[in-house]
Amino acid sequence: MQYALIKKTGKKIPLELKGRGKPYQILHKQTGTDGYSAFLLESQGNFNNIFAKLSQARYDIEGFWAELFKNVIREGEKGINDNGELDIVYVFNPETNNEKEVRIHAPPQGFYVPTGKFDGNNVAKILFQEDTLIPHKTIPFENRDKAVKLWKKVDLPIKYLSGFWRPDSYKNDSRILGRVFYPDFRNNGRFSVYATGVPSDCGKVWVASRPKILDAEDNECVMKI
Repeated sequence: MQYALIKKTGKKIPLELKGRGKPYQILHKQTGTDGYSAFLLESQGNFNNIFAKLSQARYDIEGFWAELFKNVIREGEKGINDNGELDIVYVFNPETNNEKEVRIHAPPQGFYVPTGKFDGNNVAKILFQEDTLIPHKTIPFENRDKAVKLWKKVDLPIKYLSGFWRPDSYKNDSRILGRVFYPDFRNNGRFSVYATGVPSDCGKVWVASRPKILDAEDNECVMKI
């Protein structure tokens, strides 16, 4: 199995997706890939790398697709604040010995936009809160022109302008975090983040996840960051 390596964390992220159409609970259990790591790989070289090219190639061959990550979102205690941000609990590696929770605020639905200057290294820092796929800031979908200007201002490729979706409340139900690649649908983008996956979903033919890398397998590292 081919994989990409994030040297700082030692994480190995498979390049392939498996399990299209299987129930979300199965897809969620089989993967060890967190959303932030997937974005780190996708965005390397300002979105010009093997990982990103394979994402596009999958779309060119199979049509739109989505993947689920090893993250869960839960309801916080404080609801929505005056800025429209929802208090949430972001869970890493749920139901494992490495489970970890952080309390953060999720902005309203919209295009996620940069909040600082891109230094040519880590795009994720200026788009997402640390180690998560929850944006720092969003722009309403009806204001796409404003979002485009903010991306252009820091020289990010407009074709990767993507959206963020979350419900107004999780009502004490946890949700699975996922990513959708569907650039030709309503400017949906190449890394649209959905904090909306219902764990009990029976599955959809375009949704899969990346299997865990097992050391006993014949694996090949094709990308390092």
